Amino acid sequence: MNETSAARASGFDAGELLFSPNPGEPLKPMRAIASSGEISRLMLAIKSALAAQDAVPLLVFDEIDANVGGEIARAVGARMRELAKRHQVLCITHLPPVAAAATSQFVVTKEVRSGRTFTQLREVSGKARREEIARMLGGKSDEALKLAAMALGTTVFLVEHTLTGHAGAFQALENERPDALVVGSFTSLSVKKQAIFVFANQWRLPVIYPWREYVDAGGLMSYGINLRDQYRRAADYVHKILKGANPAELPIQLPTRFEFVISLKAAKAIGLEIPAPILAQAADVIE
Repeated sequence: MNETSAARASGFDAGELLFSPNPGEPLKPMRAIASSGEISRLMLAIKSALAAQDAVPLLVFDEIDANVGGEIARAVGARMRELAKRHQVLCITHLPPVAAAATSQFVVTKEVRSGRTFTQLREVSGKARREEIARMLGGKSDEALKLAAMALGTTVFLVEHTLTGHAGAFQALENERPDALVVGSFTSLSVKKQAIFVFANQWRLPVIYPWREYVDAGGLMSYGINLRDQYRRAADYVHKILKGANPAELPIQLPTRFEFVISLKAAKAIGLEIPAPILAQAADVIE
């Protein structure tokens, strides 16, 4: 603490935070020696210490994990998760280990429509969250998805199928005995859906499919795009092109309609009771 020559709004004293990043180093002004990563970690430590002493209900960390990574990023996520046991914690982050430590994850995206920029906020969970963590890790490859699942405390193994048969895939599932199965969005699998239904019922295996057409045919649940809506969009593109529109000038339209569909009949067949909060999130529940 240093005394100023004249009184200020905060008094006569001026405070300086001294910092020693490594054992054995002398204390020096933090503003002069600390890296941005060290400042981020020190700020988290200060906020953590203060949060334990007062009743502040909400803590907001805006990219407080900037310029940290690796094991440090995991430790930052663990510390914020610990804080979340006593407070509501909101964290804006670009780091997969920090995002994976959260109870809930939201994605902020921007979209340009008619010359205007719109910001969207949507929650991701389950498969969508694993894919988002994988994207943050650098892509949606099989390895990235496995790493994302590990970060979320889940073990994932991939089962390959062939166009000529599915016995090998079912045998691999029998060997691994998974707790649940996610069917990929491959059209080649849709012709084998009845075989998947029989296998799922035999092993009482919860399965989520990419499209509601699976659930309409007897599957348990699905989450994905609305295929009929996509077909209508494709027909609209064809119509515009046939009318003379330049395909290169047509806007790229990403899917905007996603559906979560549940079949209670299929759930009963495998002895699965679906909690009411999950049912409440479904766009359609088939009795």
